[in-house]
Amino acid sequence: METFSLKATGLAYIINNRISATPLLELSEFAIDYRTQRNHLGSAIMINMVFDKVKSISEVVGCRGLIAFAKSEQAVAFYESLGFEKIDEEVKKILIVDDFSVGCFPMIISLDTIMKA
Repeated sequence: METFSLKATGLAYIINNRISATPLLELSEFAIDYRTQRNHLGSAIMINMVFDKVKSISEVVGCRGLIAFAKSEQAVAFYESLGFEKIDEEVKKILIVDDFSVGCFPMIISLDTIMKA
């Protein structure tokens, strides 16, 4: 069984003593049945379902990208293979997270990169 869910969120940061925010979508759930992992199914679902949904939602909510929280180094490698990047440590310090994402590696991908996928 494969599943994913998206929710609206944002990333706030300070530039020149002014608070700015970037609207994002958060991949709050992404799971692939362990029996089908490592068969490129996760990449196919991410590109053909998640990214497509982000593209269509972005036309309505105006998000600038997608954030995900990788639970392991293996998950980090997976997200990086799709174009995600680890969030800078300075930004990570001000990132507001929920209980689910504590201890995870925040990863982000821009809408421009998603549009090219």
